[in-house]
Amino acid sequence: MIFRFKTHLLIIALLSTNAVIGAPKLIIESPKDENMTVYESNVTFKGQAKEATKLTINGQEIPINTAGNFNYTIELNSKNGNNYFLIEATDGNTLTQESRTIYFNENDQKKGKQATKTTIEKNKPRIMEKIIQSKKEETLNQELTQQEALESLRKYIGINARGSYAFSEITLKDYIKIFAKEHQVNIINNVELEKTLSVELNDMHPADVFNTLVNYWGCHWIMKDKIIRIVQQAPVKVYTLNYLKGDELIGLVSGLSGITQFKTNPLDNSIIAQGPIEDLEYLESLIKKLDIKPKQVLIEATIIETNFDLSTIIGTKPSTIQRSQGTPTSPFSFQSLGYAFSMSVFENNSNVNILANPQILVTNHKTASIDTGNQTGYTTTTVTETSTIENMNFLSTGITLEITPHISETGEILMDLSPSISEGQISNNKPISSRTSTKTQVIIRDGETIVIGGLIQKKKTKVKSKIPFLSNIPVINLFLSQEEVAEKKTELSVLITPHIIEDTAKLNQLGGASE
Repeated sequence: MIFRFKTHLLIIALLSTNAVIGAPKLIIESPKDENMTVYESNVTFKGQAKEATKLTINGQEIPINTAGNFNYTIELNSKNGNNYFLIEATDGNTLTQESRTIYFNENDQKKGKQATKTTIEKNKPRIMEKIIQSKKEETLNQELTQQEALESLRKYIGINARGSYAFSEITLKDYIKIFAKEHQVNIINNVELEKTLSVELNDMHPADVFNTLVNYWGCHWIMKDKIIRIVQQAPVKVYTLNYLKGDELIGLVSGLSGITQFKTNPLDNSIIAQGPIEDLEYLESLIKKLDIKPKQVLIEATIIETNFDLSTIIGTKPSTIQRSQGTPTSPFSFQSLGYAFSMSVFENNSNVNILANPQILVTNHKTASIDTGNQTGYTTTTVTETSTIENMNFLSTGITLEITPHISETGEILMDLSPSISEGQISNNKPISSRTSTKTQVIIRDGETIVIGGLIQKKKTKVKSKIPFLSNIPVINLFLSQEEVAEKKTELSVLITPHIIEDTAKLNQLGGASE
């Protein structure tokens, strides 16, 4: 057991050694110390980046030879203050970082003078404590306002401190490292951002630079217990919508941004969103593109019903029987009974009816519904152990037409059409109904007309009229009764003409033409 334990330790040790050996090594020969004072307006970075494939200073790539050596001169931005540099070496997987703070005052400029190490007076935690207590006398645990925190940070670093920052694509994480190390500030950063900034700020107080950059990253910083905390900003913003409903917009943009907190206000059709500033700005751009005035379509519909009746009547209507007053003139008179009556055989072919001619205005992609018909009432009874409840119900019959237009960029209209006809009756307090419908999708241009036909119903009725008792006698019943057989066939046709409405003038023009 002891031998196995030592073996495991050896393997772990070897793995750790390999990890260290594999990391890039960054050796900076000049400027040698982290804090240096120079007497010329530029600084030369010289050294070696071993086992590195890329070297950058403030995000700018620096050339290195095959041995990893580099020698590069950079012009200083600040002529009277600190210049901050972040040097990074990477092999594509592992990153090694070094930082340098270079102080330069052009009044002390002297060509050829060697750089010297800058003596930095270390800030002590007690200094920050005293500054905060001067702002909040009650307790150190109370959170400072933004202005109070900024003033405290300025005093802590030094009121007269100035510096210049020039970074190319620096991350929040790397900047916080530089700032915290340079000014001995305790910072807790809970924000993970991939967003990078390219920065060039000259002759600014480090606290103002810190405040500016943190805000540009879409974050907020607070000071409490002598510690600075970086948190992601999540302000609340209200957007008033003109055409889209709040729930519709939320359904469209959900998943497209980092905002997950939404509420709707149906009183003024607005939405309330909370999230990072960057996501709120993106949401605002989406709203401008989505919440636009929809196109409208004026739909003219003509609903035509064509009836084909074939009625055959054979026999004598009992109501036409009269008592004979003289010589019979009809070949079908029955003189012995003292009655005269006539026989009739006829056919009747019926007509075409316009049932409805409605006009309806509907917005693009919305459904318009036209419903014409009747409602016939009937009752239902529910019996329980303690009571009897009678309910009133209605049987709806008539014509229903549903139309959903979709306007294309080319001016064509794709329409979803669903016409239907239903009929029915109440027999012995029981509803009996039938329904004929169709559903289709067509493409039509503005002002063109389409016809939908073929909605056919057939109805056959049989009516017999007779004189009691006498009509039961054979042969005689032919003269004393009449049987009517009616076959009715109904076809529904729908004519639809859409018009794209882009302004009120066209709507008025079409309205005047229809009158």
